[in-house]
Amino acid sequence: MGVNSSAAQHRKRTPLIAGNWKMNLDHLQAVATVQKLHWTLKDAGHENGSVEVAVFPPFTDIRSVQTLIDADKIAFGLGAQDVSAHDSGAYTGEVSGAFLSKLGVGYVIIGHSERREYHAESDEIVNAKVLAALKHGLVPVICVGETAGGPGDARRQRRARRAARSRSRGCSRVGRHRRGVRAGLGHRLGPGGDAGAGAGGLPGAASGDRPCSRRGCRRRGRACCTAAA
Repeated sequence: MGVNSSAAQHRKRTPLIAGNWKMNLDHLQAVATVQKLHWTLKDAGHENGSVEVAVFPPFTDIRSVQTLIDADKIAFGLGAQDVSAHDSGAYTGEVSGAFLSKLGVGYVIIGHSERREYHAESDEIVNAKVLAALKHGLVPVICVGETAGGPGDARRQRRARRAARSRSRGCSRVGRHRRGVRAGLGHRLGPGGDAGAGAGGLPGAASGDRPCSRRGCRRRGRACCTAAA
């Protein structure tokens, strides 16, 4: 019964394809890009219910993209590229999850390799941001498995699982009424189609067919992870 139930959950789960724009495109370019993506998918016969599409523009583009998505009723998810671990206060340059939630943002990338490398973000900082995101109703897209190694590297997979557990600690308590946490091993493609820093994604990462391994997660052993941009 449990196995059948798990298989049914897997079949019903909607995959997520997300694009991390990094520090590219101003707000005018962002609007044009979203329109073009929408028309391209429409012409290709994309069915909104089969795969969820989400875009992660820079902070300065979010309001413009959100206005376009709402006005034209475009079925895209909207995400941010980072979030503060704090709700408010003297934290120059940081953006609160409360602010993002008010803008209609549904996802947020946390723990990206560039944040860890250039801003010295530890697993503890990433975990604090994950909990802050869940507090404000945002779905954290936790980046893991971006270190060197081939797609079949077993050590890389073990490191990724350990990172996912460490960075999502406590999520099951904070986010039990939320939509969940997505841990990404994924294929990273930039606006120009480049793979970006780090190695390519693991097999199955883009389709998200990996069981959750987080201790205490209510979906442990069931498929709930998908690829991060």
